[in-house]
Amino acid sequence: MLDLLFVGNLYSEEKKSLYLKNSKRGYQFAAQTLQESFLSGLMSNGVRVTVLTQPSLSSFPFGYNKPIINHSDFYYGNVCLGKTIGKFNLPIIGFSFAYKKYIREWFDRSGENRVVMVYSANPEMIRIALYIKKIFPHIHVCYIIPDLPIYMGVNKIYKLLGLKERDNRLIHENIGHFDSYVVLTESIADALSISNKKHVVIEGMFNPAPLLNKPSRQQLDKTIFLYTGGLVVRYGINDLCNAFLNVKNSNAELWLCGKGDAVDSIESFVRRDKRIKYFGAVPHEVVLNFQKQASFLVNPRHSGENFVKYSFPSKTMEYMASGTPTLMCPLECLPEEYKKYVLLFEDESVEGMTAKMNEVMTIDAEELERIGNNAREFILNNKTPEKQVKKILEKVQDL
Repeated sequence: MLDLLFVGNLYSEEKKSLYLKNSKRGYQFAAQTLQESFLSGLMSNGVRVTVLTQPSLSSFPFGYNKPIINHSDFYYGNVCLGKTIGKFNLPIIGFSFAYKKYIREWFDRSGENRVVMVYSANPEMIRIALYIKKIFPHIHVCYIIPDLPIYMGVNKIYKLLGLKERDNRLIHENIGHFDSYVVLTESIADALSISNKKHVVIEGMFNPAPLLNKPSRQQLDKTIFLYTGGLVVRYGINDLCNAFLNVKNSNAELWLCGKGDAVDSIESFVRRDKRIKYFGAVPHEVVLNFQKQASFLVNPRHSGENFVKYSFPSKTMEYMASGTPTLMCPLECLPEEYKKYVLLFEDESVEGMTAKMNEVMTIDAEELERIGNNAREFILNNKTPEKQVKKILEKVQDL
């Protein structure tokens, strides 16, 4: 059996509500979902998984209410899989040195067939991966890079001190020292000069566990456009709201869930148009329920932004798997096979988005049902954690 140590930034399931309650910003819903999908896929493929994690939380006092993150067991699926590493949650202070103890403990109790997976190209993870390669050079280290580091956010003080530039240099100088890689787009491999190394492109994965069966539609007697996720200006949220202001259908509504730097402007849109509803950051179960009620799940992220070719929006898979039609821009990171299953903003201007929303509202209910069902089946048949992780393991183990 393969023994695999997964090093990442996961939240233990019994701590999620605590972390969300105390987070002022920076709660990583998308990263959590993707990392949980990796765990699910690894276990589905018969891998014995141990997790070592430090939860991704903003620093005290501006981003998080607590100055200390405590050590604790890590739980996933009601099973203890490893350890959450605590730390003083203050700016600039990095990963706790306690991780060294747990890495050695894992090595001592694991079998001869060992692999380490490290999630996310941030300085702390790079240092841990380098430490593992130094003390256990024969162990295969597979590095997962979901985003290009230059586009990963940091606080302004950190950036002004030149620490962001230092981190980028550390990553670029050391990212090539590992055995294999998982990237969400080929552009990431090109940008980090690892395209000639062993790597596999996995644009994401969708864990169907929360769905269990086909979701029961609860569509209301109105047309609801729903956006869930980071409410960030560069993601096109303000453009979406401006476009919706010009939709004349009084029976249409725009629902928004999440947090980010666009919240202030969203609240002003809410005051201007009562059809725009802002729900704040809500639990994932609420998001899934909203998706059942919505007519369209919309992602206004524009294809012209340079950063989009270096990331694959995780919400794309979740949207498609919901069975509710997805409306989005034709992003460069979107593989061609996806495009026949979604509705596209071919004209990404505010006027073009308004026109497209007006257009999709004229599609009859039977056709919308077909579009949503086909997208759902495509994801569930091809992009589950079990199938996506199997591709990675085949590459790692040269099967």
